[in-house]
Amino acid sequence: MPFSLEELQDLGLVNVNYPENLRKAVERAIASWKSFCYFPREEKKAFLFLEDNHGDGAGYELKEEKGSKKDLKENFHITLYQYERLAAIANQRTLPFLNDAKILLDAMEPLILQFSEKVEKEFHVKGLAEEVKLSKPYWILRYLHYFGDRQEGVEIASPHADKGGFTLHLYESDEGLQYFCITTRQWKAMPVYEKQTVIIPALQLQLRSEGNLKALYHRVVATKETARTGRFSMVCFVTFQKTPMYNKNRYGNVQTHDTGFNYSIPQSEFAKLFLGV
Repeated sequence: MPFSLEELQDLGLVNVNYPENLRKAVERAIASWKSFCYFPREEKKAFLFLEDNHGDGAGYELKEEKGSKKDLKENFHITLYQYERLAAIANQRTLPFLNDAKILLDAMEPLILQFSEKVEKEFHVKGLAEEVKLSKPYWILRYLHYFGDRQEGVEIASPHADKGGFTLHLYESDEGLQYFCITTRQWKAMPVYEKQTVIIPALQLQLRSEGNLKALYHRVVATKETARTGRFSMVCFVTFQKTPMYNKNRYGNVQTHDTGFNYSIPQSEFAKLFLGV
């Protein structure tokens, strides 16, 4: 899986070709998610979302409250750490969804480890690859279904940077995913392709890289089609278990900060946003 990190520092993202087995695992997983979304609401809500102090949590969430910083969607987080709890809730038709997620988490491991090894070497982030490997039980596979019945051009996912280490954008059903360019400070279309994943740094990696890699702000805007029909997405949040987490209780949701606030902030000030720093 050869790839270069030249654009990671300048653009805040890198496109990586899928190995064949990973591409097939992504296709199976997203097909299972789409089927799951059409199950009865109570059957889905049985998978109660539980936080676990390892980055976020796991389970199903339904978000229907409208507001300028709120996304109308349903989502499901799956981690290996909570997999057995979720599997115990599943029935005969929801268990295949969880199994496909577990297969995908395992299929991603070689690519995630290769990426972390390259980042450690090229940006001198000592111990990163080992930390990422140890953190595998807490990697978060996040499935999203944004609802339709929106207005074209509105933000259906508010501008934000991710809280963990780095994020793999595995699947986008439609256009509309945008990133806030580090150099021009303008919104641009995220280059997501069927046979590639896009990897972007998140807040923990900006901390660990001493600011050399910026957590990339991104959002989702409704197109003419998705405003009517909605859209599906799938990402993987790779959290770092030995690295301090963003202090949400003190500084609020990342969405409340100005877009791209972290692009030019001094590293000493940025570090204050994290627990225990």
